Amino acid sequence: MIYLPIISSSDYVAFQEPLQSRIPSGYDKWLKLHAMWHHHYSAERNTVTSVHVDPQQFASHLKATGHAADVGELFAFAEITAKKKPH
Repeated sequence: MIYLPIISSSDYVAFQEPLQSRIPSGYDKWLKLHAMWHHHYSAERNTVTSVHVDPQQFASHLKATGHAADVGELFAFAEITAKKKPH
């Protein structure tokens, strides 16, 4: 199972600060990157679940864990977020 982080357009700027150059400078480029990931993981026959991530919760997660702000940690946080929600 792959958990892809979904960032809303209104939250994108808030993610750019901690992730700096690790995510595209524009939201439209982020959407293309997200679509590319989705296609790639689906082609590998992975189950792909998109998960909305909140910038304040991500920042709190980074502070609590001491992990670096990078795309890998954003994916990990999407998984944590998905698993906390009741199904």
